[in-house]
Amino acid sequence: KIKIVHVEGLLLLLLLPAIVVSASPSRCPANANRPRLGIHSKLAPRVRQHEAMSADRQEREEEMEALSAIFGEDFSKVSDDSFEISLAVEGEQSIRFLCALPEFYPSQEPPLFELKADWLEPSQVNLLIEELEKLARESVGEVVVFKLTEFLRNEGAELIRSFLPSPREEASTRDQEEADEELASAMQSKLLNDFFDEQEDNRRSVHIQEEHVSS
Repeated sequence: KIKIVHVEGLLLLLLLPAIVVSASPSRCPANANRPRLGIHSKLAPRVRQHEAMSADRQEREEEMEALSAIFGEDFSKVSDDSFEISLAVEGEQSIRFLCALPEFYPSQEPPLFELKADWLEPSQVNLLIEELEKLARESVGEVVVFKLTEFLRNEGAELIRSFLPSPREEASTRDQEEADEELASAMQSKLLNDFFDEQEDNRRSVHIQEEHVSS
């Protein structure tokens, strides 16, 4: 009888791991289709972000190389991700296009830029910047700097010409300025002549009075 108990206990100990394994949640049919999270799934977003950043960096480098080849001496590299381009837009006048490329350009962010043109009013420069910013936002996901410079040299130049007076207006303004200068000069001459005439009259009056007193 003791031996039988011992054998039954031994059998129970031998069967216990199988019972535990069969009752484990990971082996239950209810969990059979549940996805298992591992190290790879946790790192996947970081890997994708790193790949996107690497692709952006490569596109930025290639774009700057292309811009340098296109504009030659008018292109000046400031840093690895910033540069300046001098653009002739109206006769001998030019605009300095200063640009910086953010970390997530071109996939997620537009470029940052600034315009410098001392011959334009600040309000006119701001209007050009607004048009460029609109174009840059519409082009997120692709390199856009050359498109911006082409806008400045074409549509931007047309916009700038609308700021400036026409040749007829310039001639009219110039004629009016010359007429105003002539009028001012004539008035100044008249005032001086009147002053000297008054001084001469006073001198003569004093001289006559002196002669009358002496006589």
